[in-house]
Amino acid sequence: MNATVSLDSVWNLVQSLSSDNRKWLADKICENISRKANETILGEKGIRTTVIQDDTGTSERFLRRSRQADCPDIYALVCDMEAKQLPHDEFKEIYSEQLEDNRHTCLVCEENGKLTGCINLRMERQLHHAGRICEIMELVVHPDYRCQGIGRYLFEAACNEAKSQGCLQIEVCCNQLRLQTHRFYETCGMHNFHYKFSLSFTQTGDYSNELGR
Repeated sequence: MNATVSLDSVWNLVQSLSSDNRKWLADKICENISRKANETILGEKGIRTTVIQDDTGTSERFLRRSRQADCPDIYALVCDMEAKQLPHDEFKEIYSEQLEDNRHTCLVCEENGKLTGCINLRMERQLHHAGRICEIMELVVHPDYRCQGIGRYLFEAACNEAKSQGCLQIEVCCNQLRLQTHRFYETCGMHNFHYKFSLSFTQTGDYSNELGR
């Protein structure tokens, strides 16, 4: 059955809603526009711009693929995530290698010209899935910009990127100590179905769990 709704009737309906319901409706509309923009723009041009309204005014949020000049900012973010200073030269070498490797994709978020977060992905064909799988290697948001939706923004962009490259699913390994991060991934719709086991070839003595392992 086809139905035609006039703009006036829609406007009257919106006006009849409470302020909280109008805000909820506006958020849902923006969320759907954001998801569709990711699907149509990022896939074609590797870049997307969004205007964000918040209590402090308007800021510009910008999503793009990482480049060589981002290495210092991404290094600082990953060191903060791991709670330790990683070897800089080795980090820079690996970062440069991944930029040239089509199995890796790193997306970054900027707000008003400042790099505020990144998500680094590895996509490869795996025997036990008989298909292409995307794994989140690193997802980190700058401490000053957390709890502002940037993590989910990056996660959704990563999902769109993975789907556009034919991946069957997206996965992530996460330290048992990162309880808040576990909750974040669960709110994104992920499930905890697996254990990860590791054996260090360099660690000696006490081998209790800590961030960065």
